[in-house]
Amino acid sequence: MIPASFTIPDRQALWRWQVQRRLLPFVVHPDAGRPVTPVADTVLPEWTIEPDWVCYCGGVGEDIRFELDLARRWGVHVHLFDPTPRSIAFMEAVELPAEQYTFLPVGLWSDDATLHFAAPQNEEYVSHTVMDGSAQPGFDAPCRSIPSLMSELGHDRVDLLKMNIEGAEGAVLDAALAAGIRPQVITLTWEGDGAFRKAVARTSRLRSEGYAFVGRNAWFFTYVNEEQPRPASAQADSRRR
Repeated sequence: MIPASFTIPDRQALWRWQVQRRLLPFVVHPDAGRPVTPVADTVLPEWTIEPDWVCYCGGVGEDIRFELDLARRWGVHVHLFDPTPRSIAFMEAVELPAEQYTFLPVGLWSDDATLHFAAPQNEEYVSHTVMDGSAQPGFDAPCRSIPSLMSELGHDRVDLLKMNIEGAEGAVLDAALAAGIRPQVITLTWEGDGAFRKAVARTSRLRSEGYAFVGRNAWFFTYVNEEQPRPASAQADSRRR
């Protein structure tokens, strides 16, 4: 039983993490035969990643273990996006090498716009969200669509898209797919209101778009584009197994 002293956000978090998270394996099943490897707080297919991949990571917070692993393990250049003031200060403090990392203090959204980011209920948390309405305290910041960022950064594709952006993942993903952008790997969190429903419905939608659901860590789900050929090195690894 949930204690009566819990606030509504406490109850929602408890329901999501202690009940719905445990139900996910019974409702959303990974597609078989696709081994994965853990990377920070998510998983990636074992055959990734090629050094020339274009990697976009939305939502820095104050944790870039995933992005550090991408650059160190596979030699890719990682592009990070987050407009949160604490995240900007964090990125300025870590002083990452410019040849491996690019950071832009902007949010990800379905189009280019200035949006209000509402503060979390717990002041110790760093993450803000555009999904809670403008009435909440917070800050306004510029947001960009994936196609707009690609145009600015000179990219004709995105190979890996990682998002942990407090409930805005669906809007960003829908706009990217509608624009014909089809990353080889998508790894993201389903969160916010209706996270369980999103995990089920969005996984079904991505499968209809040619993506396989290959694995998850808690609410971090990873999908692979089955319609694009694997890198040559991955095909060679598969033949050796």
